[in-house]
Formats: sequence, structure tokens, C-alpha cells
Amino acid sequence: MNELELRRIAQTDHLTGAVTRRGFTLEMERILSRYRRWRRPAALLLLDIDEFKRVNDTYGHPTGDLVLQTVSRELVSQLRHGDILGRLGGEEFGILLQKTSVIQSVETAERLRLHLQSVPVQHDPSIRITASFGIAPLDSQTASVQHWLAAADQAMYDAKQAGRNRSHCAGV
Repeated sequence: MNELELRRIAQTDHLTGAVTRRGFTLEMERILSRYRRWRRPAALLLLDIDEFKRVNDTYGHPTGDLVLQTVSRELVSQLRHGDILGRLGGEEFGILLQKTSVIQSVETAERLRLHLQSVPVQHDPSIRITASFGIAPLDSQTASVQHWLAAADQAMYDAKQAGRNRSHCAGV
């Protein structure tokens, strides 16, 4: 039992409670393997909190931590059982949507984006946050986890380049 508990702790980000990058990558491998075997649809969402450095510079790192915790809590509250939230680094999160079509993944990203912008971070003064989302549906062209991540990352970059606080789907 101790080994299982240590493994769970090692795969959980201590600040946000999200899955660590390593744990998230392992989940991506499992989903990719299932897709190759049974063609179960899935999608990867990457999101980056817009202007996060400004939050840290203006209010300090403890407030930045509060923003990360709020984002994680709010995302989890909006996800289905079986969807997986990971903290991939800094202010970047990933979400694995299982049994999700391209249309459903775009709708989910937009719903999450709108939800995040509507929830103020409890601080004095309250802080409004937005996020940019990249969406990469899993398809037969997805060669590896790295390829899948790169597609979502490029879509997220495109969303940021288009003005932030928006979502962009790879291949669209």
C-alpha cells in the first residue's frame, strides 16, 4: 500500500492537485494505444494562462500560486469523470478528453475558456484570468505522444498569436 501511495503522490502536482507532466504523458500513451487498437475518439487540450507573468510580477508568487490553484479547481469542476487534468509546467495545463469527437472537444474548450474568464480569483483586488486553448483531436495521423503534444502546442500558440483568450483546433 505504501508503494501505491508514493506512486500517486509522485504523479500529483503538490500545488494544484493535477496530474504531473510525467503522469499525464503516461495517460496519453494509454489513450493513444487504445486509439490504435479500437479507434476510440479522444482529444488533447493544452491551455496557457494569459499574462501569467504579469500576475506574478504585480502581486507576487503566492498570488500566482492562488491563480494556479483556482484554475485547476475550476477546470476539474467542469470536467467529466474520466477526463484527465495535468499540470505540464508553469502556467500550462493539459486536459485529456476521452470518447470525445472533434466537435465535442472544440465545444468543451470554449466552455472551459468562458468559465475561466467568468470566475474571479479571490484576492484583494479580485483578479480576472483568461486562457488560450489549443485542441488536438487524436487521429490516424498522430504518430506519437510527442507529435500529439506538438499539434496541441502549435494550436495553442496560434490562439495566443490571434489575440489570446481564445481556442484554436489543430488542422482547422
